[in-house]
Amino acid sequence: MLFSEIFNSGGGSGANLWISGVPVPQWGLVISPLDGEVYRRTTATGAGTVDPANDITNYMAASYRRVTALTTYIDINNLSSTADRFANGATKLNMNITVNTRTNLLNVTGRGLVQYLGVIKAAASGGRLEVLIDGRSIFDKTVGTVNANYAAIVVGSAINWTTDNGASNIAAYTALPEEGVEFKRSLQVFYTPLTVATTVGTFAYMLRETK
Repeated sequence: MLFSEIFNSGGGSGANLWISGVPVPQWGLVISPLDGEVYRRTTATGAGTVDPANDITNYMAASYRRVTALTTYIDINNLSSTADRFANGATKLNMNITVNTRTNLLNVTGRGLVQYLGVIKAAASGGRLEVLIDGRSIFDKTVGTVNANYAAIVVGSAINWTTDNGASNIAAYTALPEEGVEFKRSLQVFYTPLTVATTVGTFAYMLRETK
């Protein structure tokens, strides 16, 4: 449904601005004061105190696709350290993170679309990757440790290649929808090395600004 159709549906009646404590009927449309987007109440009529932009229990997004969680399509494995296997065009940043330090790799405010995230760490240690959209966690996974192999977490399109020894590999994680994941207020990415410091590592991302 188009944004214009939402405001002109129901005999010309539009969505009302959501107000804390004011009852909203089931299937009623409201406008979030936080992000200006339209949300539809999916549960029984009620008066809540949580803005629909943050209330994924009672409201679904009506004016955009709100992703609330990323699903594991394949197991997270340890892969090669070669960072050039990230998506073409991705912005790459070097990481230097001490053990058990939860580090903010990316902090973006405003409206946009995340299309690709990748982490490769050159250390024989597991690591935890967290992705928060508009303050909500949609991804929280840990890559395991396999001896001295390099570990990778990739969130985006699947990547297949053949290594020098002829072995075939696939990206450690494939989760983002093809069109990406929208954020209306903020995007944050955190990484935590679990047992060994990430003395050499690479973080890559692809973002697109939206209005």
